[in-house]
Amino acid sequence: MCLMPYQSVDFGYLSDDAESKEGPGQGQGPADILLMGNSYVASNSLHNLVDGVMSAASQPANVSALTSGGMRLSQHASNVASAGHQWNTTLNNGAWDWVVLQDQSQVPGFPRSQNEWIASKDGAVELAEVIEDNGGETVLMMTWGRRDGDSNNAWRFPDFSTMQDELESGYLDYRDNISANGGNAWVAPVGLAFEHIHDKIVAEGGTPTNSGNTFYDLYTGDGSHPSLSGSYLAAVVLYATITGNDPVGLSHTTSLSNGLVLELQQAAAATVFNETSHLDYSWQTTSSNQNSLGFNPIPDPSNLSRLRETFSATTISDGTMQEYPSMHAVEYEDGKVVSIFIDDYVHSNGNIQPKSVSLWTYRDQGGIDSFTSMREELRILLPTNLSYFESCKTHVYDSRVYAYCASYDSHSANISIGNNTSVYVGTSQDLMLNWDMNGSLQSYWIPHVNSTSNQYTSDLRSEYSTSYFYHSQFLNDSIILMFDGSSLDELNFPNGTIYCRETGNCKILAKVNLNGTVAGYITGSRPNTNGFNGQCSGFGDDFTIKNSSSIMFKL
Repeated sequence: MCLMPYQSVDFGYLSDDAESKEGPGQGQGPADILLMGNSYVASNSLHNLVDGVMSAASQPANVSALTSGGMRLSQHASNVASAGHQWNTTLNNGAWDWVVLQDQSQVPGFPRSQNEWIASKDGAVELAEVIEDNGGETVLMMTWGRRDGDSNNAWRFPDFSTMQDELESGYLDYRDNISANGGNAWVAPVGLAFEHIHDKIVAEGGTPTNSGNTFYDLYTGDGSHPSLSGSYLAAVVLYATITGNDPVGLSHTTSLSNGLVLELQQAAAATVFNETSHLDYSWQTTSSNQNSLGFNPIPDPSNLSRLRETFSATTISDGTMQEYPSMHAVEYEDGKVVSIFIDDYVHSNGNIQPKSVSLWTYRDQGGIDSFTSMREELRILLPTNLSYFESCKTHVYDSRVYAYCASYDSHSANISIGNNTSVYVGTSQDLMLNWDMNGSLQSYWIPHVNSTSNQYTSDLRSEYSTSYFYHSQFLNDSIILMFDGSSLDELNFPNGTIYCRETGNCKILAKVNLNGTVAGYITGSRPNTNGFNGQCSGFGDDFTIKNSSSIMFKL
């Protein structure tokens, strides 16, 4: 990034971040996490939000805060160095596992020669020394650029993106100075999560600074302090930074809507796990401190190892759902799993998995074949009426995610499938969906028959549907489909048709490319005394793909 030449700054325009009137947080006895900051931390009681997120994740922790309006790290360090001061006694007597440091909202982005920047840098180094001496870990909470930049320091912060770049650089320099002094600090990229939401709106053709969108609403009216949604985003970023666990799907007790909470959780997860490879986290690297809220990256082979392909495929069903399971998952690459849930599902840890297609990875430190031990890298939310399909299967091939859903068991309806696209699905029809690896819908197709009945059957759509879960199976760039058919009416695909070659009804086994091109099919039937063929009893109850060139099915 190109910076303007150095200019002197009128520090009369250095705001005090003091809109919030909350005073310093009081220690509440032994605790795990301490937040030290100013009104950015005090706003919406960030420490309580962090506590709530930890509790929702079944990792309860006592979280406290030391705040005062406009405080800089140099002032926190001065208080900590003063014998008998509340800051001194709280930090030295609290047995903290993690101490989160937040600087004044502009100082980290100022030139390195500026006295205020140097003072904050020195304050960060001094605080990290005290934290480490007391057995804790230091986390630098990278804050966010102001919504429209800083008009009082426009030469340095003309807009959000420029200000965010400067703040990020400043916090990373704080970290590097702590390291150069022999200490250690982690960075919680809260500001980068703000940037994730900002840039997503830009990519979708929107204007982040227009009122009413998610980015705009991260702020209060001053365009600087966080709203409740901004503070909640900070809380879930801190949770992911400290624990290495995915916040997506955690319950909450805030007044925010569930949809907004999910969007904020997804932004935090994307930022920490996908977009900050330039940062180190304690759960990636062996830390000088191992504590109850951290992860040792070296797995214990006795209980965390996993053999290749042990997670081959799974479904969720019960005695009434064996043919129509509401979930399917498969390990498409070693350590990577794709799943589809067509009904909301409650995981063993109490987290709710909404109707969705998701990509998961096993954590670097090992894990078991359970979603609660994996990291959800992508979640594609599905429309409510997709649950009317009897079942769905999912697949990943050539950097695309696919889902094939069988037999729409409801009245014909329009289904919103993403990217402002709706598709009309008739009763008993199947549907193929295709997304890219970022979750953007790419295409869809529906096998369809023009008639609803003929002289051989009264329900053609039902006949020309895979119906049961075991009547479809993905194979690399194709899907194998089994269904009933008729000689009088063709089943149409985007490229090609299939039908019974013998007069009457038959069973059909077809290979269809993922783009909807019919690659080939076989039919099976038996003669009836009435002059036309019918389906063979038991033929095609199910089938198994043995390898890329052989299929075994029941005769």
